[in-house]
Amino acid sequence: MVANIYMHYALAMWFELVFQKTCRGESGLAIYADDFVATFQYKEDAGRFLEAARERFAIFGLELEPDKTKLVEFGRFAAENRKERGEGKPETFDFLGFTRFCSISHITGRFRMKRKTAAKKLRTKLSEMNQWLKRNRLMRVKGIVAMINLKLRGHYQYYGITDNADSIDQFKFETQKLLFKWLNRRSQKRSYTWEEFNMLLRIFPLAHPRLYFSVFDWHESNLLVRSRVRELRLHGSVEGDRRRRRFLLYQKNNSSPYPIISCMGRNGASQSRNQKKECVSLKNKTDFLLLDINQ
Repeated sequence: MVANIYMHYALAMWFELVFQKTCRGESGLAIYADDFVATFQYKEDAGRFLEAARERFAIFGLELEPDKTKLVEFGRFAAENRKERGEGKPETFDFLGFTRFCSISHITGRFRMKRKTAAKKLRTKLSEMNQWLKRNRLMRVKGIVAMINLKLRGHYQYYGITDNADSIDQFKFETQKLLFKWLNRRSQKRSYTWEEFNMLLRIFPLAHPRLYFSVFDWHESNLLVRSRVRELRLHGSVEGDRRRRRFLLYQKNNSSPYPIISCMGRNGASQSRNQKKECVSLKNKTDFLLLDINQ
């Protein structure tokens, strides 16, 4: 909470009201707690921001962490520019437990930023799993596997994002090896061979990795809600109604209370009271729920 307050006044407001207006090109800022990433179209803007941010934080008695602060050439032109200079592949950066790296879409062939579990985070999670198994290896096997599955599902729900399937598969594989190791150290006698261990996993299987979030949902949902807003505006739902309207899009069977996208009608935002639900579909693949919120 304190970090959010500090970052809001020390960085976010200053960036939006002061520094961003001096930038030559496009710029952006992403903040979570005390971590942030600033993006700039031109290198000179990024360099100026780094120096200005140091001075800004010094006013509040804060300083940037030297080991985590760096300028990175990143984006759709980074690979080409670095290749011309003979500098190899584009650099990567870590943010919120993920390593972001430059890549291309195997469908369109265009640039796309991809994500994978940061190596440091993966090592930390496996170390925690190892310590937990060491402490609890004398539990009943059913109880051990049940607790491991809770940990695995929690890991999948955070790191299960597009492009990160290999990393969460690796986490499960390493966890399985740790389980085999500590089940065989419950006594001086070896408890399981690999064949016997694999038979045990058929009875008490480990949670299978899955992707919980697709980076493409936002783009597809954005296109969907815009088309539905136009349709509602043109075909009676908002025709002749000058009141302010807002539309929220939720994915069905999703436990999250937050909408995928909030879209304002051309007449502006509104205070929500009455909700009218309408089911729509996206290319006959995923069902969504569109909420038309009126005053």
